[in-house]
Amino acid sequence: MEFMSALQGTFDDHKPSLFELLSEQQLASLIPPSLRYLLTIATHRHPRYLLRVLNSFDELYALCMLIVERHFLKTHGGGFTENFYGLKREKALRGEVPRAQVGAPALVRESLKLTERDIWKNLAVMVGLPYLKAKLDESYEINAPRALLGLAYTQMPQNPTLKQRFMHYYRWFLRNIYPSVNAAYYFSMLAFNLAYLFDNSQFHSPFMWLIGTRMRRLGEADYRAIAALNDPPKRGPGARPGTTSIFSPRTLYPRLLSSMSILLPTSIFALKFLEWWYASDFARQLSKKASESLELPPPIISGINTVALGRKTPATSSSADKAKTEEASDVPENPPIAALSLLPIFTVQLPESSDLCPICEEDVETPTACPTGMTWWLARLKIPIIKRAAAAKKSQARPSLDLWTSIHPNPSSLNITTMATSAAKFARPLRLGTKPVFLPNFTITLTRNPPQTPATHASFIVPLNLNKLDLRDYLFNVYSVRVLGVRSYIQQQKVRQDKPGARRPAQRKWYRPRAIKKMIVEMEQPFAWPEETSDLGAWDKVTYDAAKKEQKSDQEMMGPEAKKKPSLDRESIAEQAARLLEGKDAWKSKDEWEDIGEAMEVEKDVVLPRE
Repeated sequence: MEFMSALQGTFDDHKPSLFELLSEQQLASLIPPSLRYLLTIATHRHPRYLLRVLNSFDELYALCMLIVERHFLKTHGGGFTENFYGLKREKALRGEVPRAQVGAPALVRESLKLTERDIWKNLAVMVGLPYLKAKLDESYEINAPRALLGLAYTQMPQNPTLKQRFMHYYRWFLRNIYPSVNAAYYFSMLAFNLAYLFDNSQFHSPFMWLIGTRMRRLGEADYRAIAALNDPPKRGPGARPGTTSIFSPRTLYPRLLSSMSILLPTSIFALKFLEWWYASDFARQLSKKASESLELPPPIISGINTVALGRKTPATSSSADKAKTEEASDVPENPPIAALSLLPIFTVQLPESSDLCPICEEDVETPTACPTGMTWWLARLKIPIIKRAAAAKKSQARPSLDLWTSIHPNPSSLNITTMATSAAKFARPLRLGTKPVFLPNFTITLTRNPPQTPATHASFIVPLNLNKLDLRDYLFNVYSVRVLGVRSYIQQQKVRQDKPGARRPAQRKWYRPRAIKKMIVEMEQPFAWPEETSDLGAWDKVTYDAAKKEQKSDQEMMGPEAKKKPSLDRESIAEQAARLLEGKDAWKSKDEWEDIGEAMEVEKDVVLPRE
């Protein structure tokens, strides 16, 4: 960075190079979007508390930086990010004093130190100017496209109020004057940067020239003064014990602000370390080795009955004992109850050996792992599932009872009466509410289920104040549909700035759309969805598509990128003219023409007389 300064005739070791100043400005410009991104992520999780903070981020950030920059200007002589690069601000001199700088650096530092008035001038340039430019840029991006929408969006309304009059002239300034002001701003910055680069000016910015402040490197006298300022003052003989405490208001505020100079390089190091960690193969290899060394315990099944369903009786037992054993094994003692369907859940007892299939208690020839962690015989697992699906489709029976029949160790001893009696024994009665139903008060939307959803399940979009019993009463009293279970959840919408597809440009305020409440019900009988219709002529789909296409083309024509696109008609006419001039195409007159009220029929191949 000091290469360009070393090329000059008179070398000044306290003058920073232009590249140091540009690096400092780039670091300062990266802090606001980083904080805004972190605040946006936190607002998605806690919108109730942080939504207003996010909408007023620019104002709050400017206020915080005003406090931080003022503290660093008073203590370190430079800004927050300037102190990170070892830079400071001091009063500008008409000439240099190299001899005094070497002989009495402390005296020169005190004489060129920023006063309270100079500090507020620098705060206006460091905090006020970036805030004002950010607001003007945002307003220009929002209000500049209004001119493409016509006079209805740019002209002043009739009998305007004071606010409407001010907004009209403000938007006129943004459309007509602000682009020139913005260009002059960047051209002046470029001119001062070039002059500073070739040592023709001691100011790298026009605003630094206006307030009479220049950038310098921190010297030995500056570091001594900063160290003396940070050292705790010595306790006098009559001082109170609480004045030097770490929680004292006199010391807590300066220490908290001074700790930010340590927080900035620490956060940069942490960011670079995380980038290296996720980009290198070391993290993946380490996580892979850690996962390979884990030994997962065997799955534990809770709720299994003490009665051994698959236990074989000895050969010496009588037939009556066998019948009692089979009857006891058919119906478990205390089966768990499903929370959704309110029906008992029947499980299969584990065999004595893990090499045996839990269904047929025979040797497993083709091991197949299930999501539950158990290993089954593929032949015994596949056949009951196929039978269950075919039976449910044919007789519209409940899948839970059919599954019980298919995976039971002794299905030949079961019948429909036994299963119905057992299910009715453990099933709970249907609960209904007492709230009256008034149809105009709410709207319920039935949505189509995904293909993997069972036929006995249906999904609804309901109001937020509708509970499970209300939906169950509504389906039972209006449609005579018995509901076995209801599951509800609220789908929170993402926080966004503006409404998509809005015609009028508006300020980009962050807000959270209203949540959507969905309910999934389990019915006794399956619901047959009608086939999706392919003929949409009754809904005038052709006109809708044409209107949508025309609306999209109109939006593209009025958009900011429309002027940059070439005209297709002009290109086609130019290509035809070029082919006619080259002789590739011959001029042909057509007898067909379309009368739109303005055309006039003329004779073919008319020869005009020449004068």
